[in-house]
Amino acid sequence: MTTYDESGSIGKRYRRSDAIGTPWAITIDDETLNNGTVTVRDRDTMEQITLKVEEVIPYIEERIKFWFFFLSIFVIIFVKCYLMYCKRNKIKLYYYYR
Repeated sequence: MTTYDESGSIGKRYRRSDAIGTPWAITIDDETLNNGTVTVRDRDTMEQITLKVEEVIPYIEERIKFWFFFLSIFVIIFVKCYLMYCKRNKIKLYYYYR
């Protein structure tokens, strides 16, 4: 998702971006025009780094790989715990195939 926001201070813009769940906010400003850099802010750590424009896509791709890995591990653990819970409480599982 992409949003354009020029109202308020940059801090308030970052907070609005956090509120809607944007994992990384990319700020394009005068420095982008002058030296080809952008500021990338991580929602969870609030870390801000300056990257060259051509480095942004590899940077985001690397973080997305981490999140997909984390999510897949979470799903596996959840399913195993649910199966253990069902077995312990003698809950029958029904599988539907289409």
